[in-house]
Amino acid sequence: MSSCLILQTLRTILIGSDTAISTSLNDQIYRLSDDGEKLWSIDGSVIFCSGDMDTAYKIMGAYLQLQHRKVKDISRIARILCKDIINKKIAIVVCSVLSNCSIVYDISSETNFEIIEKRMGINQSNDVAIWAAGIKTKEAGELAEKFLGQGNDALTTYKKVFNEISYEGVGGSLVLKQVTQEQVKDLMIETITEKPDMKILTEELYWKLQLQLIIAERVYGKLIAGVNLQIDASDETGMKTFTVDGNGVTISGTRLTITGGLPPSQLDPTFKDSLVNLGRAYNGVVIDAANGLVITKSDNAIRTVLNATDGFKFQKNVSGTWTDRLSYDAITGNLVIDGSINARELKINGVNVLVGASTIGGQFIDKIKVEQLDATTAKIGSAMIGSIYANQIVVGNGTIPDDLLSGSSRWNGRTTLINDSGIYTGTLTANQINVIQGISLGANATIDWNTMNKPTAAQVGALPSNTFIPTVPAYITATKITQTSIESPNITGGTIVGTSFKTASSGARLQMDTSGIKSYNSSDQYHGINISSGNFSYLDFFYQGEDRGGMYQAGGVLHIEPRNGADLVISSNYAYGNITIQAGSSALTKAKGNWDFTEASVTGNYARFA
Repeated sequence: MSSCLILQTLRTILIGSDTAISTSLNDQIYRLSDDGEKLWSIDGSVIFCSGDMDTAYKIMGAYLQLQHRKVKDISRIARILCKDIINKKIAIVVCSVLSNCSIVYDISSETNFEIIEKRMGINQSNDVAIWAAGIKTKEAGELAEKFLGQGNDALTTYKKVFNEISYEGVGGSLVLKQVTQEQVKDLMIETITEKPDMKILTEELYWKLQLQLIIAERVYGKLIAGVNLQIDASDETGMKTFTVDGNGVTISGTRLTITGGLPPSQLDPTFKDSLVNLGRAYNGVVIDAANGLVITKSDNAIRTVLNATDGFKFQKNVSGTWTDRLSYDAITGNLVIDGSINARELKINGVNVLVGASTIGGQFIDKIKVEQLDATTAKIGSAMIGSIYANQIVVGNGTIPDDLLSGSSRWNGRTTLINDSGIYTGTLTANQINVIQGISLGANATIDWNTMNKPTAAQVGALPSNTFIPTVPAYITATKITQTSIESPNITGGTIVGTSFKTASSGARLQMDTSGIKSYNSSDQYHGINISSGNFSYLDFFYQGEDRGGMYQAGGVLHIEPRNGADLVISSNYAYGNITIQAGSSALTKAKGNWDFTEASVTGNYARFA
């Protein structure tokens, strides 16, 4: 991070910066190099961009790629490139001179790259403003005011300021540019006088350090002549949100954040004790930066939140989570209520639609759209409602008595009951009845076959495959045969051929397929004996999915081996059960490896030598 000094008048802006690139190691600043590029001349303006130089170069590179460039573009690029980087420090200053004013734009990571304008207009032709950005801002601004006040010209002032503030973080060369409406001119490139004890980063230190470039300070400024300087801050859409001019301070649609200031020890005690502190509760009322104004009940059961982002919310604490009960979004204009509304009047578009106690006038209702309408004992006149759209209408206890209907398009005096059990009526006449599950005939019911086109089974098609049989014999229902499966408690047959046989579809089971026979436990792990097929077959023993060992043959040799840390034990639980290991008459019994007879009784062990 370098230092930048700016002298602003109505027609001319001088901007100078050093070229030092520095870093810090264990709270000590070291100089990396003196060839950093901090000033860019672009489209008649000069841009100072410094801080984390890798990020600063990326910002300027992306800005230069744009065909049409505006100040808000560099703000947008910086915000995008730094949004996921913690504690990234970048300082950007843009200097431009127009026909009727000069403008210094301050764009800093400290303000989330919001554009702050420092504008000098035509009524300030005799004014001079001093601005400093980067690091050593306060020192640079005060020294510039001092040297100019002593009668030094601008070039001398710049040299003296940078010689005075030079250290590990500021140095190298002083680059000075002049900005007017007509052109950008290089005024001076001069070596800065460095301090003799400056710490330079050596190759040995380079391999040890974690690079942490020096953080930026806020832009420091002072108007040393005149009183009419205007400062504007704009958001990403270009709308002015903060203005300082002869009329005072104006804040539009945002909040005022004050940093720094006097410590409590320097405040008047009577004033200090009357301050409202962030995060401190005053009879349940808290103001904080995250939520704005928060009013919480003493038992932490309910609270009210008011801020410029979310509008206002009345919330209830449900198992530790604040849940909205009533909220209003000023942007959308939507009011959301989770609960009942008890009102003496209900106005829609300024007209009260309540025509009596708990009654809404039907003339005010065009359509009712609900998943379920429960009218209970209510009466709804058909003339009062245009249309009712509902998946289900529940009236009373499942029937629709005549006295609950004020009118009907057709009414013939017949009584019909419709409920969950069916439709009960005298005669049902319909053009078509589609039966889903079947037709059930009562004890005295008959079918008039004379009215049917196909009265016999043969004419119907001798029970085709889609014929519904109301009662199936027990010996058939015990077994189910479909196109893909057979379900029966017992199956007896000669040869059963299949790709896979399982004792259960899942869980503890024995499964046989072309790869062998496998045993599973209830957790669907190999458990027990597994036999694999093939020329070199295996008989493996598993315990809860872990291979403990097995037997296999390969190359005419039968192997018995433990696996995964399991032991091999050959023993007899019977007191007189002998264990004999014997090779063929023409073969040998061989022992290999280490044999431990510590717990053994050995007899007949006589050495024989061939």
